[in-house]
Parts: sequence; C-alpha cells; structure tokens
Amino acid sequence: MDSLPPEHMSVEQLLERLVVSLSGSRIEQPALEIITLEQFATRMQVGETTVWKWIRSGRLRPGRHYIQIERVIRFHWCRDLVERLHEDCQETDSEEMAVVSEEPVAPEPRKRHRYGSRINFDV
Repeated sequence: MDSLPPEHMSVEQLLERLVVSLSGSRIEQPALEIITLEQFATRMQVGETTVWKWIRSGRLRPGRHYIQIERVIRFHWCRDLVERLHEDCQETDSEEMAVVSEEPVAPEPRKRHRYGSRINFDV
C-alpha cells in the first residue's frame, strides 16, 4: 500500500486502496445507501475539499456519481459507484495524456489596468 497521504494520490490509487480495504472487511452493507458528501469523503479516505475539487473539475458528475438538489449533495453508495469512478478515472487519465502530448500554448498577454496605463508622478 502506498505511504503517500491521500491528497497526493491519484483517484485511481485511492479507489484501489478503497477496494482493498473493503475486500478485507466482512461487514455486510446494504446494496444501496444514500450518503452525504462528508461520509463519501470519509469512505474514499480523502478530505471534503478534495471531493469539492473533483466536483468542480468534472471528475464527479451529477446524475452519474451524485445527485444534487439545490445545495444538498448526496451520493448513491454501492458497488456500481466505485466501478463507475474507476471507469471514469481511466478515461480522464487517457485524456490527460493526450493533452500533455499537444504543443505548448503561448501564455496570454497581461491585462492592462482598468484605468489605462499607470503614471509615475515621482519622476
């Protein structure tokens, strides 16, 4: 098992850690369970901030990984969720590799001050 903290691990490594930890336990869990974002973060062994980053970046998608009604986010915790996360993680890793192989993009020019050029009256 990796000795890295969860913040420095990829989603795939986290899922592997989760599957290993779940396969070693003999606790019977219901087939489908609705859990909060905090519970999801605990079960994935990451912080809540990491889960929010995954949501903002698009790794976790509404309807596929979680449901959101206004400000309330709930996850369908079941084996299918872990399998979907694993599949999507493999897809995003291959897309990231494709992006890395493209030519580098030139940086955007700096934006000017909203009032125009600054004037130095001390000269």
